Amino acid sequence: MVLLSPTGVDEDVWEAIRNNSQLARFIQDPKPGEADSDKLEREVTRLVNTYPAATHSADMRKALDKYSKRKEQMQKVQPH
Repeated sequence: MVLLSPTGVDEDVWEAIRNNSQLARFIQDPKPGEADSDKLEREVTRLVNTYPAATHSADMRKALDKYSKRKEQMQKVQPH
């Protein structure tokens, strides 16, 4: 088996994820209300907007959608 390093836009996205393990966790299971969750949302949004053709973009979009839905649910149940 030969492992190839990512190239082009995939390399840029991979470097961002590799340099911040919280991004990988956010992409796998985004949880509103956790420390830095809004900051991570902004960074993942930036990556998707900057590198829309990257291999991980579809997974990042799914994570952002899940995050948004979870955040909306949390806001509905929190007292005002």
